[in-house]
Amino acid sequence: MVVSPFVTQYGLDVLEESLGGDAQARGLTIMTNITANTVQHGALDLRSLAAFSTSKSACRVHNLPGLHAKIYVVDETTAIVTSANLTRGGLTANYEYGALVRDKASARQICTDMLDYADLGAEVSASDLARLAALAEALHDAADGAEKEVRRSAPWRKFSKEVDHLKDELLRQRVRHKSVNSIFADTVRYLLRFQAMTTPELEAHVQAIHPDMCDDSIDRVIDGMRFGKKWKHMVRNTQQFLKKRGEITLRDGRWHLASESH
Repeated sequence: MVVSPFVTQYGLDVLEESLGGDAQARGLTIMTNITANTVQHGALDLRSLAAFSTSKSACRVHNLPGLHAKIYVVDETTAIVTSANLTRGGLTANYEYGALVRDKASARQICTDMLDYADLGAEVSASDLARLAALAEALHDAADGAEKEVRRSAPWRKFSKEVDHLKDELLRQRVRHKSVNSIFADTVRYLLRFQAMTTPELEAHVQAIHPDMCDDSIDRVIDGMRFGKKWKHMVRNTQQFLKKRGEITLRDGRWHLASESH
């Protein structure tokens, strides 16, 4: 069972891989929340969901207005109750939180609860999903046209300028009592608590946590020559600083907390 208000092609690809190409999908039930807003903004990809449903003869899709839960259950034996939607952001980019349930009785109860919940909504056929997807494309076109008009307006330009000012002020507040290097050091320590990482992996996670401090448009320039992204140099300097302090070590190409390196 998959319970997720937002579902995209990326999430369905992950699900497909997890199922191992099982055309029956072992009685898979997908429960989601079809709204004009989520469809318009691409958070719910109806065309991909329709194609996936068509390819899985035993897959059932239920629509339940107001759904906000994100739950994944496998064979009524294992469940994940989480904040993560079945999207690229939920599965890879965002920092989510969840609980893995391996107790069979509890997992079975969660599945039963969700199936009962699904029955409160309506089952949506693959053909209906495809029809709604076609309407959604027209909605996208209309929304794109309207958004372009809005973005050309004076109120939008003023709003965007104020948002940029606010971002700058929030960044100033973040570094008022702690330097960027200190923030990066805390972040590296935090990340390595969970697993060892290569430098590129650390950089990717640091940027995901601190996008406001990791601007790819700003290069490190020395005597007119560019030497890569400035924030990446700062992260690597932080790694060397922590290494000299004996807090982290590099082993087999991966960084470890010193206390966990043996």
